[in-house]
Amino acid sequence: MSEAISQPLSASRARQIGNIDLEKNLIERQRVDISCRGVVSLLFGSSLFWLLMGSALAIAASMKLHMPEFLGGSDWLTFGRVRPAHLNTMAYGWVSTACIGVGLWLMSRLTRVELARHPWLWIGAISWNVGILTGTAGIL
Repeated sequence: MSEAISQPLSASRARQIGNIDLEKNLIERQRVDISCRGVVSLLFGSSLFWLLMGSALAIAASMKLHMPEFLGGSDWLTFGRVRPAHLNTMAYGWVSTACIGVGLWLMSRLTRVELARHPWLWIGAISWNVGILTGTAGIL
């Protein structure tokens, strides 16, 4: 027994052990990625939506700044309302939503633990987006 322990591993045996460890790590990473795929995809997708909405509001605000008569028929599309709606949409809709998605993915990936309580994560992601929509509509 002591002879087997004192002898170094052969190169082929070390590669076999290394391959087994790599396969275990790969399977573990795949399980973690699958566990957070849905919620993170929802957060990234909604982040992209809010980026596009914020950009549209930014264009409208820029047009209102240079041509005040642009969309002048509606009181709720004044520069003083469109600009704050743009800033809030970009800050809370785009940046924060993407950061929450990245945080969930990184937390589960670095700790090598699958995300648990999926219904609560879905409810939280949907509630966050409803809150952003309500806030933006309240500004406008």
